Amino acid sequence: MVIIFGIVGFLAQALIIPKVTKKVGDKKLLLNALTLSAITFFALYFTKSYAVFIFVSIFLSESHLAISLVL
Repeated sequence: MVIIFGIVGFLAQALIIPKVTKKVGDKKLLLNALTLSAITFFALYFTKSYAVFIFVSIFLSESHLAISLVL
C-alpha cells in the first residue's frame, strides 16, 4: 500500500509537476493545488469506501506535492 503512494509521488515529482509548472506558472499552480487540497479534505470527510479513500488520498498527496514544489 505504501509503495503505491511512493510510486505515484515519484512519478508526479519527476514527470508531471515540472511540466505543469512550466506550462501554467507558479501562482496559478499554487492556487489550483490549494483548491484541490480543500476539495480532497471535503471528500475525505464523506468517504465510506476504502477504495474511494485511497483514491482521494492520492489526490491529496499530489496537491501537497505541488504546493511544496512551488513554495
